[in-house]
Amino acid sequence: MITLKTAYINNGTVNITGGNSSSIGIRVNHGTIENNSLLQMNDGIGLYGSNGSKITNSTNGVIKITAPSTYGVGMAGFLSGTAAQEYGTDKLITALITSGGGNLPSAVKTIDITNEGKYRYCRKSNRDLC
Repeated sequence: MITLKTAYINNGTVNITGGNSSSIGIRVNHGTIENNSLLQMNDGIGLYGSNGSKITNSTNGVIKITAPSTYGVGMAGFLSGTAAQEYGTDKLITALITSGGGNLPSAVKTIDITNEGKYRYCRKSNRDLC
């Protein structure tokens, strides 16, 4: 069986304009995002991962939301689905249920979000302080 993972690694500048509160800078499902530089957008969520993803804003990473309509979100994760899948943590959880219960080992994460860098957003009331 071949398992494919999606990975987005930003070592340059991602600059997104014209967004709104539901815009997403970089999104991954069952994969990896690594921000090593600047992700700048006017509104929305900078890094977004779902369902077993790993999101990292490294020590050199900067997420900047320049003109949020209400508020900007640097990094966010979401777990979804109505039925267990046959891979990843869903498969491990199904095996635990079948065997009578228990917990996932602490090393197994359903989503992993790490911020070692900076997150900057401009306040709606005073965008000059961004």
